[in-house]
Amino acid sequence: LPKRERNRPLFFERDAPQTTRSAISWLERTGDQPVFLLVHYQDPHGPYTPPERVVRGLSVPGDEGEPRLPVNETQSGFQGLPAYQAIPGRDRPSEYETLYVGEILYMDRWMGMLLRAFEKHRESADHVVLFTSDHGESMGEEGHWFAHGHTSMPDLARIPFILRAPGLTPGRRADPVSHVDVLPTLLELAGIPVPDDAVGIPLGPYLREPQPLPERELYCDLGLETGVYDATGITRIQFPTLNAADVGDLSGASVTRYDWTPGSDAVEVESASPVGNSTAEYLSNVKAPRGVESEPEPDHVARLRALGYIEPEDSED
Repeated sequence: LPKRERNRPLFFERDAPQTTRSAISWLERTGDQPVFLLVHYQDPHGPYTPPERVVRGLSVPGDEGEPRLPVNETQSGFQGLPAYQAIPGRDRPSEYETLYVGEILYMDRWMGMLLRAFEKHRESADHVVLFTSDHGESMGEEGHWFAHGHTSMPDLARIPFILRAPGLTPGRRADPVSHVDVLPTLLELAGIPVPDDAVGIPLGPYLREPQPLPERELYCDLGLETGVYDATGITRIQFPTLNAADVGDLSGASVTRYDWTPGSDAVEVESASPVGNSTAEYLSNVKAPRGVESEPEPDHVARLRALGYIEPEDSED
């Protein structure tokens, strides 16, 4: 990760051109054997700084009377811009949305080059490509701007899940799926047995012969908040303390139900049904993260810090 991040010089990143060239170089060294290639693009993360030539001519129209956002002192995006997102001279949501679009467009172009190189290097009918993301970005929902990690609602949890594989007819499905489906789906498509204890399901059989996915609940879990997704909507469970979340104590939790509308928006319903047995079992078995028992290796700490998962030692936040 050769580039220092703007606004946070102790965090590091790598732009789409370098990521793509590195992946293509790796492909060219692998010969003819089957490969599994995982490529992670960092570009759409903030601060949004796409090349000027990419955003030239791009413009997301602002709503009438859109607010001017203050810069928060912390990395919270509540009622303002997270400190690391701030770009001098820009304070309107539409300006940041335009830059966000530019980041995605820039990554998309380079990802297209990677896919073309893959097709050229391995001319085969059995390619499998899966594209997904780790989270979305709030753009004003519940007062949060250009931030993530604070909610299990669709502005962060509804992400791309695009699969291309032999025998799958192009189309769009409305069934909820999850990252827990990635492992069993890729294994099944590769002809490898799926472990009996896999949490997710292989999607291939339901896509080769179009049929509804089985009814099930999928979880977006943040510790203090868990979103329970199903075919008809979302149950949002908010715990008063991390300890209550750790033991699955629902006595003081706030439970809100949202149903999908024809436009795929989630609309709050007047009363939430009691939490079902499968969700209660999940909440009682899944524990919140806890500290490691031994001192981690310095190299591991340095790598996690460079990726942004550990605050720099001199950080006040």
